[in-house]
Amino acid sequence: MNLKNFQPVFKGAIAIMKTLTQKTLQVKLKEGWGRDNFTQELQITENELENAIDRLYKSQQCRNKVLKRLDENDKLNFKRNKQLANNSAQEVTVEAAYEPETPTFFETLEPENPVSETMAPSREEKIQDVLEKIEQARKEVLFLEQQHINSVATRKDLYNKIEDTQGKLLKIKKQLEELENNLQENIDAYNAEEAKMHNLNEQISKEKSRLEDLEKEKEELEKVTILVYNSGIEIDDKLLKEEMLPERWKEIYQSFFGDEMFDNLTGAQSKTLAKVLAYIETLEKFNICFDSVEMEQVFNKICCHE
Repeated sequence: MNLKNFQPVFKGAIAIMKTLTQKTLQVKLKEGWGRDNFTQELQITENELENAIDRLYKSQQCRNKVLKRLDENDKLNFKRNKQLANNSAQEVTVEAAYEPETPTFFETLEPENPVSETMAPSREEKIQDVLEKIEQARKEVLFLEQQHINSVATRKDLYNKIEDTQGKLLKIKKQLEELENNLQENIDAYNAEEAKMHNLNEQISKEKSRLEDLEKEKEELEKVTILVYNSGIEIDDKLLKEEMLPERWKEIYQSFFGDEMFDNLTGAQSKTLAKVLAYIETLEKFNICFDSVEMEQVFNKICCHE
């Protein structure tokens, strides 16, 4: 078994990397070549063979299937050689022994970069092909121009919406500025009124205190000061004359007779006390002070009893 027409070009690893194609590899795999066949006939190592396969197939899946097919062919070759040794009369051609009964992946595998076996197109065919491409390009240009027209219209509509929105935003911004100004004015006015209220509260407190003092002073002024002595009475530092007394004092004096409460008083003290009682009936407010303890005690008893 040999490479026949391929033998001159497969000289060394560099030549293999440059000349081995997917189509050549698939043909030899279908003929039953395994790793041993390629390495022996091409004078290369298994690593160089795998590197060549990696160059031919970008897909990892394709590379794995090629390597698997190589291993399968090696196993078939081993069985074939063993069978030939046992039955030397049987003639089996390489093609018949290794032709698969049913199509496999490699029989239908399209090369990733197949070599065209057809004839080069004619000039008329090339012109026709270019004309078709020109027509397709014109359609594409018309389509893109229409897309551009639509985009321009859409952009114009969006621009109008942007302008409208910006106008609304400016109005809202102006309204917000006015509201902020009004808010600040109201805050300032509120703070001013609050300070004013504070000052007024302080003034009110001071005036209330002053009013209380004046009321007390007025009450004190309205009170009549009565100083009672054993034999006389002074009203506001002035001697109370008898003609200023109500006649009722005599009646009050007469009521004292026979009452043990007055036993400790002299006759003059009893008369003075009767005059005091008659006089205070005409007063609403007064301050009274006794020179005699006995008279004061009797006065307090009478007032408390009443």
